[in-house]
Amino acid sequence: MPKNQKPRSKNLTMPTPPTLPTLFRSLALASLILPVSAGAQTVLSLPEIIITSFRGRITTGKTDTSGTSTVLPEPAAGQPFQPAHLSPGTRLDVGYTSASHAVVSLPGVGGCVLSSGASLRLPVAGENGMTITFDRHISGTPTLFLSINAAEMAKKGGAVFRFKNKFKSNSGEGVPTANVVCTTLGGRFFMTDSQGLQLKEGEPSVGACTVGVFEGSLTVEEVSAGKKLELKPGQVLTIQPGDLGPPRKPTKQEEAYDLGCKLAALGREVPARLPTTMKTTAPTNLPGTKVNSLGMVFLPVPGTKIHMCVHETRFQDFAPYIAATPPAHPKRLRYDVRALWGWEDHPVMTNWDEASAFCVWLSQKEGKKYRLPTDEEWSQAVGMGAKEKRGKDSNPEELNRAVAEIYPWGTDWPLPAGAGNYADLSYLKHHLIWHQPDQENYDDGFADTAPVMSYKPNKLGLYDMGGNVAEWCEDWYNSKRDVRVTRGGNYYFNARYMLRAGARQGRRPEDLSGIGFRVVLEQP
Repeated sequence: MPKNQKPRSKNLTMPTPPTLPTLFRSLALASLILPVSAGAQTVLSLPEIIITSFRGRITTGKTDTSGTSTVLPEPAAGQPFQPAHLSPGTRLDVGYTSASHAVVSLPGVGGCVLSSGASLRLPVAGENGMTITFDRHISGTPTLFLSINAAEMAKKGGAVFRFKNKFKSNSGEGVPTANVVCTTLGGRFFMTDSQGLQLKEGEPSVGACTVGVFEGSLTVEEVSAGKKLELKPGQVLTIQPGDLGPPRKPTKQEEAYDLGCKLAALGREVPARLPTTMKTTAPTNLPGTKVNSLGMVFLPVPGTKIHMCVHETRFQDFAPYIAATPPAHPKRLRYDVRALWGWEDHPVMTNWDEASAFCVWLSQKEGKKYRLPTDEEWSQAVGMGAKEKRGKDSNPEELNRAVAEIYPWGTDWPLPAGAGNYADLSYLKHHLIWHQPDQENYDDGFADTAPVMSYKPNKLGLYDMGGNVAEWCEDWYNSKRDVRVTRGGNYYFNARYMLRAGARQGRRPEDLSGIGFRVVLEQP
């Protein structure tokens, strides 16, 4: 928890450590698996679920409406976390704040990890014939990472583990939603719920669900259509309302989900950092390279008097600033991170004021001049400086009217392999948006942001000058001085015009959706 974050409630206390009688009772309950009949199958019914770890905002309660009753406080500094036991009929909600998650033990059979925005409910015995329900999601694209021990399941007299997604969209009444029920005898699985998304431009929004298998097998049913399919390891299925669709291979991002499934089995906290073997690091032996106290690597940009950071500002760079300073605007969301683990290596998304304040903080910390790049400096860095007709009084809005057919990767179109992180097949598989026909074969492997430096750098050694997140510049976009400049596109852009190296957008300073920033260091 950031040092400057206020306690959530003065009336809340940590769950007290269990007494010996309570502990013995919990152990006894953990050994009981109650059978529930569901048609020809017997479905496991759990006596409780146990929150073994969490980060961010977690609420629990027995209500079926939007307000849950209790916020679990994080442990005090240096104090161990005391597991929270939840009885049947109780719902667990994971807040939509960045990097929130919960690790849950399913006594006697396994465990799960819930991402931000997700909800898990332990039904009352016999309710809906489900072991757990993955429903009433708060926001975003919540994901459930599940590990069920097949050896333990084999001891349950043929009972199956059954779970479902929510059967109702958050987008309101009348929105078609995939009604998905999954049944298994054990293995490692994930389920992602996508709500209120368009299959094609101009068509109504739908609620969809994606399910994948890493170990074991899973019977997937779209209830409204009565269609069933058995998924095997290495298969992923995106289910639309009334349609199962064909199995496919997992994306790079989905392959990484198995880490969450394995952690669920161990009941361990999700790590902030990627394993070293999965990380990309910038070279530090190029001419003119500078490395600051946060490990940010800078290279000189020809035609300017700056060194530019080779990567977009990561959350690991931004976190010390968050801990050390109050919000630039207390009523605004400070940042967002579109990742589940390894999230410290992903670009932080934040508003212009926080990005600018970070540069001031870093300047004071190191006694050097850090700031956001100007629009002209950004053009030089992406290779467009000599190609733009920039007059004395030119502003970015005017330059945006004559953008050449040049992209951060060159002049090839459609996107060549490894061009960057854009709205591609991986994004489409999770978000079901309208997709550009001439990009239909491009797949960067990430549905959302990617760890910085996941793709090849440009000729100057700068990474992600296109895609991943758009980047704030110092300049105002137009003469009205009401919006700031962003450059570089982002992970949900797919319009050809916006992928060009010279394209700009004017965004309100308080915006942070898909926008991060890159820092420059002024040369003495």
